[in-house]
Amino acid sequence: MRHIKYLDFDWFYCPEFREAFLAESDCSDAELWQSVQLPHTNAELPGSYFDDRACRFVSAYRRNLWLPPGQDAQRVALLRFEGVMNYAEIYLNGIQIGCHKGGYTPFEVVLPDSAAHWGEDNRLLVRVDSGERSDTPPFGFVIDYLTYGGIYREVSLHICEALHFGVVKLSPAISEPQNIRGKDSLVSGWLRLEPEIANPFLLKGQQQLDLRILGPGVEFSQSYLIELQGGRDGGGPTETCILDSLELDGLRLWDIGQGNLYEVELRLGEMDRYSAKIGWRDCHFGPEGFRINGRNQKLIGLNRHQSYPYAGYAMPANAQQKDADLFPEYGCNILRTSHYPQHRQFIEYCDEIGLLVFTEIPGWQHIGESAEWQEQVLCDVRDMILRDYNSPSVVLWGVRINESPDHSDLYRKTNELARWLDPTRQTGGVRCHNNSELLEDVYTMNNFVLNGRIDEGGGKGRIALNSQQEITGLDHAVPYLVTESNGHMFPTKAWDTEERRTEHAVRHLRVIDAAHIARQHSGSISWCAFDYNTHHEFGAGDKICHHGVFDMYREPKFAAWAYRSQKDPAAAVVLEPLSCWARGERDECRMGPLWVLHNCDYIELYINGKLQNNGSQGHKIYPDRGLFRGLPHPPSIIRQIDSLWGEAFGGAEIKGYIGGTEVVARRLAGNPSADRLLLRADQTWLRAARPEATRICLRVTDQFGNSLPFLMAGVHLRLTGPKVQAYADEVSPLSDGSGGWELFSTLRGGSSAIWLLSAGEAGTAELEARVIGYPKLTARLQIQINLESVGA
Repeated sequence: MRHIKYLDFDWFYCPEFREAFLAESDCSDAELWQSVQLPHTNAELPGSYFDDRACRFVSAYRRNLWLPPGQDAQRVALLRFEGVMNYAEIYLNGIQIGCHKGGYTPFEVVLPDSAAHWGEDNRLLVRVDSGERSDTPPFGFVIDYLTYGGIYREVSLHICEALHFGVVKLSPAISEPQNIRGKDSLVSGWLRLEPEIANPFLLKGQQQLDLRILGPGVEFSQSYLIELQGGRDGGGPTETCILDSLELDGLRLWDIGQGNLYEVELRLGEMDRYSAKIGWRDCHFGPEGFRINGRNQKLIGLNRHQSYPYAGYAMPANAQQKDADLFPEYGCNILRTSHYPQHRQFIEYCDEIGLLVFTEIPGWQHIGESAEWQEQVLCDVRDMILRDYNSPSVVLWGVRINESPDHSDLYRKTNELARWLDPTRQTGGVRCHNNSELLEDVYTMNNFVLNGRIDEGGGKGRIALNSQQEITGLDHAVPYLVTESNGHMFPTKAWDTEERRTEHAVRHLRVIDAAHIARQHSGSISWCAFDYNTHHEFGAGDKICHHGVFDMYREPKFAAWAYRSQKDPAAAVVLEPLSCWARGERDECRMGPLWVLHNCDYIELYINGKLQNNGSQGHKIYPDRGLFRGLPHPPSIIRQIDSLWGEAFGGAEIKGYIGGTEVVARRLAGNPSADRLLLRADQTWLRAARPEATRICLRVTDQFGNSLPFLMAGVHLRLTGPKVQAYADEVSPLSDGSGGWELFSTLRGGSSAIWLLSAGEAGTAELEARVIGYPKLTARLQIQINLESVGA
């Protein structure tokens, strides 16, 4: 049976590669080699204003790799790398055993008997070229994002028997999708199995294959006898068995926000075991929009870069899963993995929570002219599809370089390959120009027509999204999805003026509204979820694109509430005034108009305890359905607030009502002060057996819990407890020699965040924080790190 060992710890790293490393027996030279754990970034960067070439170099990773004794002629050992940026060469005991080009897809390397020493330690060395190689997408021209470097995803060792599973494709389908009656329907479905059997020793004969399916309302098992051809004329070292589809009854649907998953387990006798989680759902993009499980569904989402401050791409899976949680929490039902395949466990977590995914191959505008570059595009299509084939969250394959020009020869090949590998899903290809050749199943378009400033009334006459016919130039409707909007058209920092932050939110509201109105639009995936580090050709000169509705630290800007306010109030009641309630913050010291994003029936405004009227509406301030005809929950706009310059200024309170009952209230201080420092961890416990991370948000609030967007201050943190890894603006050992760390973080717009990663030791990590210059602003937090084992 397969044995898996995760190789997270006991690595050594050198920021250069020397040929002499191939012959060295150890890495005891502390001046060259430093102890690290995976995932690892080859260069920890400041939050801003760094040299964007700082990651582009060749480095070396090494560790001892013990291989078990008793290896016979019919067992196989292989290394699986989930992601190395950008080109990797693998050496075992000084002998090169494999290489891989491309930083976003996994690869496996077989350990040959000619290089491996069984029953003893072996020297594993990885040469990592993190340069922007012109023979590999997305490189060859400028790119609006950093690609960082290093072995930034996990590595594992697999010891396999003579027969073992390779790629296993599981294709579930609903028997009669036209008869689905709601998300909670029980349905009948089919499952087609296509397991690839790796047979490196070309064994012949019959082999038993056992199938087990377990999930909500279903427990099923069945056995098959498969015939191994065993000769190269019969298919070579791998053979794919296509098993007849089997029918199952009483299946619960996988749907948006409803991650009903079924575990499929396959066993090759006592030789190997494979398991994956799948879901039964019916999805289709058509000329009239997107349908899932028999109903029309408007898709509203955001694009995601997988990068983080300081760590770049090198963040463990559990921290990336917290990113996925933010999408449904803020009202999104789909995300796009811009502009490359992202972490496998991130996609699998989207399966669990019922979040749709549009994933795409690496690239940004540029198509390399060389055959080698274009061949790599096809490799990326193949690797992307085969890795994520079994994930029900994936509804669209992006088989075109983001925003690239038409290229009939290349894109005919990418579409043909995608449809051959996966006839169950549609293809898309993101472009940014009109009248593009449509070779994909879905016309996916970055539509940035909303530009220029919006007037105080919400820009009623300004176009937020073009009609699809204006974009496609076709005389008929086709499946159509907007894949970017806003973003660079109106970059907004968390500490910008209130008017700019408000307009940023209103622009997103406008696009969401237009997407709901446009019947032939499947929806809109706007640019973008999080601010991100970029090359010097882009961004604000600080190496940051401030395009996100969240900042880099995953703290929401006003625009994030444009999405959250569209949630069903049964799931979460939302009331967010777009104001810091300061009379001198706006031009001409005007308090209005005040935009309030909410999902209530109506709101009321109190100033100094006095109920205010809103013109002809009276004191009940309703959502503005004149400006926003398509939004499920339009904002309320209080256009006139009486607060004359020079008079005493007091606080405000906004109350939200549903069915005539007050359900939520927000208080705004007329005289806010820095009242409290909050430390909030995404997780207050971590496992030590594998690296896990938690984000710790640092936020200073006023006396009513509101953020202070113009507070720029330093936070000093003291961390003690078990060994951990920390990412912050500055990390250094405690000067008192107690074995802990001093961390320093800068509040940007009143908040920031640090990340703590477990490092193999258990215990209680204690964090003490104080805001420099504010003696009363202190806080403490504990993170439990335990030795819970991690299975294969």
